[in-house]
Amino acid sequence: MSNGIEKFVVGKGWVTDDEKAKVQFETDATVKAGVVRWNANGSVPPKDILSQWQRLGMTFDHAKTLAAYQKDMDKLVKRLRSAPPPDAEQMSEMRAAFGSGKTVVNVLTGRKTYL
Repeated sequence: MSNGIEKFVVGKGWVTDDEKAKVQFETDATVKAGVVRWNANGSVPPKDILSQWQRLGMTFDHAKTLAAYQKDMDKLVKRLRSAPPPDAEQMSEMRAAFGSGKTVVNVLTGRKTYL
């Protein structure tokens, strides 16, 4: 479309991104103690979605939700950084994918693996 608004089908009708976001908030997310999380996996939605929901006037505590998002990300990075190095099978798979003698860097942790 020339106006840049992507449209998609929900049910029988065509709707805008904002309309989809409202439906998504109401059906795919739950607010508990002011913090909104996805029903499917319990994670806080990405910041751009949170900002859209805030702009649309959806009821949740934006500041609390952003704090929960940061806490979740901190836990994830800590868990990833404490993960053991790749085992023999994983090393073999990485060599097959990237080639022997290469260096693979985990962009989330900065850990370098020399193949």
